[in-house]
Amino acid sequence: MDVANPAPEWITDRIWLEILTLESLEPFKGFAENFHTYLQDYKKIFDSTDPERATLPQEWADGLDDFQKIIFLKCLRPDKVTNAMQDFVSNNLGQKFIEPQTADLHLVFRDSSATTPLIFVLSVGTDPAADLYKFAEEMKFSKRLNTISLGQGQGPRAESLMRAAMEKGQWVFFQNCHLSPSWMPSLERLVEQVDPDHVHKDFRLWLTSMPSPQFPVMILQNGSKMTVEPPRGIKANLLRSYITLSDDFLTSCTGKVDEFKHLLLSLCLFHAVLLERRKFGPLGFNIPYEFTDGDLRICMSQLRMFLMEYTEIAYKVLKYTAGEINYGGRVTDDWDRRCVMNVLDDFYAAKVLDANFCYDDSQIYHQLPPVSEHQAYVGYVRSLPINDTPEIFGLHENANITFAQNETYRTLTDLLDLQPKTATAGENRDVVIEKLVKDVLSRVPRPLPLATVMEKYPVIIFLPTVLELKLADGYGLNLAGFRYSATY
Repeated sequence: MDVANPAPEWITDRIWLEILTLESLEPFKGFAENFHTYLQDYKKIFDSTDPERATLPQEWADGLDDFQKIIFLKCLRPDKVTNAMQDFVSNNLGQKFIEPQTADLHLVFRDSSATTPLIFVLSVGTDPAADLYKFAEEMKFSKRLNTISLGQGQGPRAESLMRAAMEKGQWVFFQNCHLSPSWMPSLERLVEQVDPDHVHKDFRLWLTSMPSPQFPVMILQNGSKMTVEPPRGIKANLLRSYITLSDDFLTSCTGKVDEFKHLLLSLCLFHAVLLERRKFGPLGFNIPYEFTDGDLRICMSQLRMFLMEYTEIAYKVLKYTAGEINYGGRVTDDWDRRCVMNVLDDFYAAKVLDANFCYDDSQIYHQLPPVSEHQAYVGYVRSLPINDTPEIFGLHENANITFAQNETYRTLTDLLDLQPKTATAGENRDVVIEKLVKDVLSRVPRPLPLATVMEKYPVIIFLPTVLELKLADGYGLNLAGFRYSATY
């Protein structure tokens, strides 16, 4: 259907082409003409700050279901599709499915046994070691937990630790299994040899590994698996920071409990801001840095120590240790270091000690009364919005548009990858690629038989002849290289 763009000044060619494409779907028949008729209504939706919750004009408000409205939103405002997906999931499955979830090791441990390995599947920038150490302390197993980071030459020591732990009823924690692929068959053999009738009932095997084809399939099938991913968003990061704390820790800074609570919230928010600035690309940092929970934990310890050791709050010391050493130690770009220090100035400052202090103009992120207990802080964090506003990062609203659009396209690409393939008998991606490679290789010509050519046409010391032979030789090498790269 060829309908002219009714408002080129705000409807781009891409938007209008996608709206016309909607006409091919049965629920959207006549949608382009309707768009013409109610152009100003659609202009309001286009300019809205939350178009995912706007009402469509006339019959389309009731004629389209929630999912079909997301399809339309993808055409008009792709930067808000993720928000619309969140509303869709919340309305159909429940709010808890879009809220950040924290791993509960108690539940995992309760369903485990001495013959069931417990596996943390890692992603970049994550480390569950601190959570496991805290859990071991709660279970009175901190002195019976043996840890080893796998790598070259660590196999025999790890095997010895595991055999001893099976007899004594201890825990063993093997970190970074993906870094020791040659020892994985030995680990598989050890796990297979665990006899439920003879192993101590308190024995547990904890493993961490990045996704790796060398990790034993048998262990994956028989083990309890937990994915460990970095939290996304200010809310999820703050929740991860506070969920592991306690009232004893919040009140542990004798003489400066109120100051410690205020500055601790500031520090955790600063940590979350640094992590989330990376999603804005070059607008956030010139180079994306892998800040970790370890950086936050050491800053917490130093904050408590300096508050107890100094009569006055040593802001310069706190800023230097956090900005230049703990976090700054990872920063290699001078402008990024300057950015970190400027951001830190807003969080390590006397003004944050005010119980009514707000970190942003919208007053979403603010201090709590000093009498607040741990559960009050967790409750406040859970009340925060899932989607962040750019102002908390010190950025303009427009900075969020590019990130939100990229997130939409990335999410849709992931959804397409999850769809069953339409190739013969539902072939998977690897099979399709293998067939394509074989088809391409079958069309690649064979290399020129230089030996036969030189025998039939003896070499004459003549520049064109020499160049032709050199080109023929290079042509053969390129073909061989292509065949090798396509095969392996």
